[in-house]
Amino acid sequence: MDSIILASSSPRRKELLETMQIQFKVIPANCDESVPAEIRAMDAPLLIAEKKAKAIIRQLNSDETANFVLAADTAIVFDGKVYGKPRGIDEAKSFISLFQGKTQSVVTGVALYNRKNGLLKSEAVVTNVKFKKMTSHDIDFCLSKNEWKDAAGGYKIQGFSACFIEKIEGSYSNVVGLPIEKVYDMLSEQHFEF
Repeated sequence: MDSIILASSSPRRKELLETMQIQFKVIPANCDESVPAEIRAMDAPLLIAEKKAKAIIRQLNSDETANFVLAADTAIVFDGKVYGKPRGIDEAKSFISLFQGKTQSVVTGVALYNRKNGLLKSEAVVTNVKFKKMTSHDIDFCLSKNEWKDAAGGYKIQGFSACFIEKIEGSYSNVVGLPIEKVYDMLSEQHFEF
C-alpha cells in the first residue's frame, strides 16, 4: 500500500483524505506563495500548489517511505480577483457582502508528485458557488460563528455558511478544500496502491 505526504496543515484537507482511507502524514509546505502579476486569477491556486509540492520535494531525504507528495491551494475568484483567507473580521465582512446574491468560483489547484517516476502532475478544479441575497443582519450573524477564520473567501460551506448557499455547481469537496474525486483520479492514473 502506498502512502502520501500531505503538504498542508489544513484540518479540512486532512479530514477529506481520511475519508478516502489513504495512509498519509502531514508535512506543511513552507514556501513563497506570491503570484506574479501576469498570472490570471484562475491560475493562481495551481501555481501555488505546484510551489508547495516542489518545496516538500526539495526537503525529502532517502529515508522517506511515502511515495507521493500531495499539495493543494484553494482560493475564491470573483470578478477576476483572488480572495484568499481574510486578515480579520472586517475583511471577511467585505468579502461576504460582495459575494451575497452572486456567484463566485472556488478554484483549487492540486499538485501530485510521484517519487517512483519523478512525475509532477497538477490540475485545477473549479466549483461555482452562489450565495443567497443576505441582509446585513444575515451577514453579521454568519460572521459571528467565526467560520471566516482560516477560510478562503471568509466562509466554510461545511459550516453555518451553508444556510446562505443558494446553488453549487461542481465538486462539494473542492469548496471544502480538496476535490477528492480529482485526487482519486490523479492517484489512480499514477498507479497508486490503495
